[in-house]
Amino acid sequence: MLRLQGIRFGLELHHIDGDSSNTVDANLAVLCVSDHDAHHRPGRYSTRHTELDATAIASHKHDWEAFVAEAAAEQPRLVATVCMFGTLDTIHSVKSVHQWTDGRIVFERLYHLHLGTPREWAKDIVEEVLRIGKNIPIVFIEQPQDITQRPCCHKSLSAVIDRGYTLRLAAADWDINSSAWIYINPDQPSLALIFALSYREIFTAHLHLCGGRYLHFSSDEYTERILIQPSPSVRTQATRVIQKLLHEWRPARTLIGTGDRKQPSIVDDFDLPRCWEARAGGRRLYRTLSGT
Repeated sequence: MLRLQGIRFGLELHHIDGDSSNTVDANLAVLCVSDHDAHHRPGRYSTRHTELDATAIASHKHDWEAFVAEAAAEQPRLVATVCMFGTLDTIHSVKSVHQWTDGRIVFERLYHLHLGTPREWAKDIVEEVLRIGKNIPIVFIEQPQDITQRPCCHKSLSAVIDRGYTLRLAAADWDINSSAWIYINPDQPSLALIFALSYREIFTAHLHLCGGRYLHFSSDEYTERILIQPSPSVRTQATRVIQKLLHEWRPARTLIGTGDRKQPSIVDDFDLPRCWEARAGGRRLYRTLSGT
């Protein structure tokens, strides 16, 4: 019997092939009481659970056992992501998502005001993660999602951390063997950024000036168009985008190159060329990185 916040969840063993005499580990799967009953008596439920055939159950069993085995590793390729709904002053609900570093979701848990307080939720989340695997990182998404997307109303998507950043979180040697490589195009308002671990690329991105109106950021995880503000300088705004990424990723070392793309010259400072100051309307503003 599984107990969480005063609620008990009954668990039962299910014979995958339907033969109750074939009681061996390979033929046994753990289902909650309601799912087990719905599988055997689909006519009693509005949701018939037709997806719970022998093949699907065996697949879920395999996935779960792989997850449990990975959770016991010294450096598990797993992350527990916690997303809030509401406002910072009033948290309506919380969803914890256990995911692989490639973004695959293993299982989710919903915490609601009807079932406790945020302090109790935090305690339960930490205890559950430690029970599953003591080395699994817990990641809290800072900004709460809008209350209209609360998961109890079946409107929300499950928040997961992008593959590249989960690899960064799961890496025990990140503070030693990580690096950021930045290439600044000397002739065009564009640059390339790579985060690597032990010289293995885990995140690549590009930033360029788009039509004199936007900073266009494109990565292997997401794309973003950032409207250029009247001030400070475009170079300062672009620099802040890169500074924010470096602050979030915190690589052990950062290398900056420019000039020949194939054999770039290494420079000490992140200094964008003046071609970044071409704004919409044909105006060129030459300003320093300080915005003066």
